[in-house]
Amino acid sequence: MIFLYVYDYNMIWIDGCFDGLHYGHFNGILQVYKQKQGMKLGIHSDEEIAKYKGPSLFSEDDRYEMIKHCRFVDEVITDVPYVSTIETVTKYCCSQYAHGNDIPLSKDGIDCISGVRSANGMYNEFQRTDGISTTHMKNQIIEYLVNGTVLIDPVTDYELQLKSEFDSVIDRQPPTDDDVIAYIENDWSFFNITHLQQLLEAKSKGTYLIVGIKDGLFQNRYQIYLNLCAYRFIDKLVWATDKYPLMETDCIGSYDYVIKKIRNNVNDYKMYLFSKDESITNKNSRLI
Repeated sequence: MIFLYVYDYNMIWIDGCFDGLHYGHFNGILQVYKQKQGMKLGIHSDEEIAKYKGPSLFSEDDRYEMIKHCRFVDEVITDVPYVSTIETVTKYCCSQYAHGNDIPLSKDGIDCISGVRSANGMYNEFQRTDGISTTHMKNQIIEYLVNGTVLIDPVTDYELQLKSEFDSVIDRQPPTDDDVIAYIENDWSFFNITHLQQLLEAKSKGTYLIVGIKDGLFQNRYQIYLNLCAYRFIDKLVWATDKYPLMETDCIGSYDYVIKKIRNNVNDYKMYLFSKDESITNKNSRLI
């Protein structure tokens, strides 16, 4: 049988469960993104994961929603086969398949990417991120629930290096005079769908979102920074314990409230606190 494939040679295919989405996933995606060929990302359904691996930690709807906001991905395709094949890659008009250097095995010991790894010129391998995995996160939660012990990973030189790499490829533009700046801060440890919903709602209150990072219950601030870096709707990240230099007072907020700065000019901010149920405008404020 002869297959005739139409390739888009600017596209690389990457797939996975992306369960308990974390900076290890994003670092793998970033390594592919830096090749500047364009990327399509396939994500497996709950049924596919259960068939080959076991129950997923998060539902497919949550996993789909969390990955689709990644700034490094051109397109997300849902419900793709767990076993990666040449046919799947080429079906979506990609010429290469990318995966980390940890070979995914099914619960029956099957190499799930053997077909694409053996294809001449198709396989594109990147370095797995050390020190983070969904299993590691599960173990931290279990340790806390069973023994009440909080296991926070110390900041490593590797995480500092990753921060520099993420920052080097993200073009963070300053706000313009026309932007309405929303601010929200929280402990974003073990980033999940609730966190995502809070951030998207905060962004809906303005046009420029600044996110403050508190020291986490389970993760150190650099791990949290890396988790948040990849989301395209976040315009700036700051340490919540520091004073943001353009504010008249320190940032104060929670996931229930957002501080909105109304910009009159570059150095003049008026601030007021409003709840999620209040409008972005009120009779005492003028938006420029």
